[in-house]
Amino acid sequence: MVKRYQLSESFIKTLSRHLSVILEHVDSKGRPRIADTVRLAKKDLKKLEKIIQDERTDIMPQ
Repeated sequence: MVKRYQLSESFIKTLSRHLSVILEHVDSKGRPRIADTVRLAKKDLKKLEKIIQDERTDIMPQ
């Protein structure tokens, strides 16, 4: 069973926006270690965005 957490939508949107900006700035450095970290962070951000979308679907069925 997956434990579900209740996070406010405004918190998640703000976090997502901040992470996106950070990743854009760091990605421009082009250093190998940073590039790997950015790649992994982007992957995690996509997972977080999917979780958010799934939560919205659960809350507001179509």
